[in-house]
Amino acid sequence: PRPARPESPSSDSTASGGGGGGGGRLFEVGSWEELDNFDSDDLWTSKAFIALAPASGKDGSSGSDGSQDESEEEESSGRKRRAAAGAAGKAYGWLGDEYRSARRIPDLASARKHVAGLLTELEAATGVRLGGAETVLEGEEPDEFWDLFSLG
Repeated sequence: PRPARPESPSSDSTASGGGGGGGGRLFEVGSWEELDNFDSDDLWTSKAFIALAPASGKDGSSGSDGSQDESEEEESSGRKRRAAAGAAGKAYGWLGDEYRSARRIPDLASARKHVAGLLTELEAATGVRLGGAETVLEGEEPDEFWDLFSLG
């Protein structure tokens, strides 16, 4: 099942719990917030996201432990960084149509260059090590991208 192109999400998707049903992870571009319990309705046409497939299991690295006795905001940030740290599988840079239009990204070549920069930002902000990337444009999503949203 392929989702309609939502103008806005139907619900808040940042509740605690697992990611999408396919075992992937989803990060909102800009804030680099990792969305929990995400589904295809979270893909706003005015935004961009980085979806990560699960790591292949070759690299057994994990995130660091960090202190939990800081302020609530720092604790939340620390949890996000620890959850994000470590190896990831293939990355998909999804660009919504309105997002592309607002940033004057006219074609796939420009989109690929933009996504490459976003992946570098994600890696710097979260510590996630990426294993390859595919640029995904709204309305042209491959099946393996949708597999990360299998419950959505």
